[in-house]
Amino acid sequence: MSAGNARGGLFLNAIAFVRQDYGPASHEAVVRTLAADQAGPFLNPPTESAWRPLAAMAAYMEAAQALLAAGDEDFFRRMGRFGGAHDLRGRAVAWMLQTIEIAARMAPIAWRSYYDVGRLEVTARDERGASVRLHDFVVRRCLCVRIHAALEAQMAGRVRLREVACTSRGDSRCEWRAEWGEPAR
Repeated sequence: MSAGNARGGLFLNAIAFVRQDYGPASHEAVVRTLAADQAGPFLNPPTESAWRPLAAMAAYMEAAQALLAAGDEDFFRRMGRFGGAHDLRGRAVAWMLQTIEIAARMAPIAWRSYYDVGRLEVTARDERGASVRLHDFVVRRCLCVRIHAALEAQMAGRVRLREVACTSRGDSRCEWRAEWGEPAR
């Protein structure tokens, strides 16, 4: 399985989160800790639509936690919520998140707007929830946690995800149970 790439917007969200929560110089401090190939995508910030190596994103996230928030179990979740909330404020995928019904149908397309690896599917839908499965994705816990939190934030509190499986724990795929309080319209 290829390590894949992520859209520049995810890199920009990570940089913005680090600077907002840890100060303007924090991003540069994190970049200085990275190997040259991992630091490259952060030295010249990408455009929203540029593709950059997902391995560099994971390395940046892990280095930022180690340097700025050692022991903070909620670091990647907070980063994911930050990015997911940003998506609601203007990204091209925001229209795909307007309702639970639209989000469930458009999830695979929305996924491809962020990542060029992995396959997201929404299955076993009923009036109270659905299964959200991610196949063939990179095994890095920091990414799984960030994605989980971003998905919840993108749905602005209308959906709660409960982790069922994760490749970082040896499962064949990542899977969440999406639950909503009212029947989907």
